Amino acid sequence: MSEDIKSFVDSFNKFIENQSQIQGNNEQNIDEIQWAETVNEILGDKPSLVLNKILPEGIDSDKAFEVYKYAVINFIDRVPLILEEKIAKSGNEVQNRILAFIESDIIQKDINASEFSKEDLVKVDLAAAALNSMSIWRNKGLLSNEVYKEKFYKFFDNCLSCNEYLLERAGSILSKTNEYEILIEIMEKINDQNTLVTMMQSLCDMNVKNDEIFNGLKKIFKNLLGEQKLIGAMLLSEYGDGRAVPILRKYAIAKIEEIKLTNDPKHVDKEKSYEVYTIMSMINQLGGNVDDLVPKDFFNQK
Repeated sequence: MSEDIKSFVDSFNKFIENQSQIQGNNEQNIDEIQWAETVNEILGDKPSLVLNKILPEGIDSDKAFEVYKYAVINFIDRVPLILEEKIAKSGNEVQNRILAFIESDIIQKDINASEFSKEDLVKVDLAAAALNSMSIWRNKGLLSNEVYKEKFYKFFDNCLSCNEYLLERAGSILSKTNEYEILIEIMEKINDQNTLVTMMQSLCDMNVKNDEIFNGLKKIFKNLLGEQKLIGAMLLSEYGDGRAVPILRKYAIAKIEEIKLTNDPKHVDKEKSYEVYTIMSMINQLGGNVDDLVPKDFFNQK
């Protein structure tokens, strides 16, 4: 790989490290355009001009593809937007080869499996980067909405319950663009409890309040069991819609009845009573009433 691309990567990595120290986790305040259009001491020129040398107009698709792979593997945080756009403008052949990463066999392989190799991890990183690239290209008008949705649906169909890391990345990408329709439709096909919670978190992260998302969250919650159901209740509460109160009251009542059936009334299981207390706190936060749910001394029993 050329020294130009190596220096370009080093320059962006240093920029991101410095900005992370200044901005913390607030990515929205990181100004990539300022970096791209300011003469850089590592490059001795503006990154945007250096990139034009790395990816000149009419560049061979194989070379553009190799630049993308090198970038994904060596950038510490993400591929800069100017490189994403340049790659997309290199032609459909390059785009198609990159998008093939999210249709590869690796997305159907359990990332926690003992036989998962270093090469497999690189393939996962490339698939995750391709998901992000796809979203950026669509938002910049460099990929059609039809292709974007088709690829995402196909990805979820192949990846469900297999690769938690990629599912989380996909959910995060969709949450940033508020594309709840895709998530809600996909959730209809999910049975894995951990995956359902991940998708539920992605919906909550959208910070969008509407009937479709609330009904989607409600439907997921009803399908959760055990510990995952308590996490789901927390997420339902976090969403902040008062319509969740009857749902959470019903859940609290079921937990209280469970305690009555399985414990000596005078010696309530501390863990189970804490769960009830947690659920009741959520109900309170949403403006609901819990005074009628348990006796006043319920949480003081030993």
